[in-house]
Amino acid sequence: MTDEPSTDVWRYRFLMSGLGTDSEARLDLDESLRPLVEGLVDLQILPVNHGVQVDLALRPIERYDRDAFEAYLHDQVLIPVGRSMLGARADELSITPLQARSRG
Repeated sequence: MTDEPSTDVWRYRFLMSGLGTDSEARLDLDESLRPLVEGLVDLQILPVNHGVQVDLALRPIERYDRDAFEAYLHDQVLIPVGRSMLGARADELSITPLQARSRG
């Protein structure tokens, strides 16, 4: 029997309202998020009405369960990054999970 790496992937989708939707703003968000998300496999940032849709896929992290990591992403990663990007307009930021987590 061999120890094969897990193929599980946690997927999350958030709507970040209030952020710019142009390619430069999306690139800035991408560059801000990548170093902050442990185990990141894929990150896609798509323009939507009044903000961006952020799709994240990552390898499971042993010290978290899926729900706890979603809360961590929301509170400790997305909110601070979004507020930093908006600066004086930080009160315009709204972050909403868009779908249930899934295995990939």
